[in-house]
Order: sequence, then C-alpha cells, then structure tokens
Amino acid sequence: MRKIITVTAIFLSALLLISGCRRKEPVSPPSAGSREPTPPSVSTTEPAQEKTDNAAIVRKAIAGKLNKKPDELTTEDYEKTTELVLSGTAVSDLTPTKELKNLQQLDLRGTAVSDLTPIKELTSLKLLFLGGTAVSNLTPIKELADLHRLVLSGTAVSDITPIKELKGLQQLDLSSTAVSDLTPLKALINLQDLLLSGTKVSDEQVDELKKALPKTTIYR
Repeated sequence: MRKIITVTAIFLSALLLISGCRRKEPVSPPSAGSREPTPPSVSTTEPAQEKTDNAAIVRKAIAGKLNKKPDELTTEDYEKTTELVLSGTAVSDLTPTKELKNLQQLDLRGTAVSDLTPIKELTSLKLLFLGGTAVSNLTPIKELADLHRLVLSGTAVSDITPIKELKGLQQLDLSSTAVSDLTPLKALINLQDLLLSGTKVSDEQVDELKKALPKTTIYR
C-alpha cells in the first residue's frame, strides 16, 4: 500500500512539472526603438510650369524659312524677313516680332496670342491671320494701313470699330465671331470679300452694308 502511494505521488509531481513547462511566456510590449519606420510623405505640390520662350519660337520660325540654325541669325536676317508663320506653335507674346520691320505676312492661327500691341508698328503688314486665337481687342492694328487681308474667324472679337481705319482692306473674315454690328465696315470702300458665316449679324445689317458697298461679296 505504501508503494502505491509513493508511485502515485511521483506521478502527480511529474504531471505538475510538465504542465509548468508548457506555460506561455508573457509578451513584452515593443520598445520605442523597435517601432516600424514611418513611410516618407509624398509631396502633393505640382511642379512649376515651364515658361514659354517666345523669342526662341520666333527665331526658330525665321531660321527655318532661311534654312539656317537659330543661333546663326543676324540683324540683317531679321530685316529681310517678310513672312513669319507661327501657327500651331506655343507662342503667346509677340514682343520678339517688333524687330521685323519689313514683315508683310504674319500667321498666328491657333496660338495663345491675345495682345496685338507689339505689332502695331509693323506697318508693312499686308496679310494677318488671327483665326482661333484669344484676340479680342483690335485697337493696336488700326494703324496698319497697308493691310489687305485680315482673318479673325473663331476669335473673341465683337467690336470691329478699329477696322474702319483700314482703308486698303480687301478681304475680311469674321466667321464664327460675336460680331453683330457691321456699321464700321461701311468705310472700307476697297473691301471685296466679307465672310460672316456663324455670326449673329442680322439681315438688316447685311442689306445696309450691301447698299454702302455694292461691289463687296458677302458670304453667310
């Protein structure tokens, strides 16, 4: 009997020892030094837009016409330039064209040009294409007495009063503009063709102009 008690006691002690070994060790909280690194912040600031180099655009156009490189242009090259095509380019400021004193044709269609002040002294201009530009004020070009053709289609022009000073004008395109008053055109005795499609010009306005300029062909 004493042996049975002894064996039982030994067995129970072994069980207690085994269960004690299986206890989980407590988990310590992470130390400050073991925290995960904070991901780097992402900047939301948009990069600054690159400024348009209008002078470079003009030089490139002139050089292309003369089969030269832009850095090869001379003062004489500027003086003898009579045609400048900038249509479809990123040009927005016409200041670099002020040196082109003998310019006769200027094409600015589809550009961001809005201010015509820089070309007011280019009195040799005969053809001026401004279709699809942001031009709205025509005052700067009222002194261009030699202008024969003026294209303003698709612009924000609504007041054409300055045009009455262009006595030599032969062709005028006002299509798709906000022009509604044709009275200033009555002074253009040399006007041959007038385009008015896409405007809000009334029939009465057209009839009055036809009486004043019977030789002018009006397209609507």
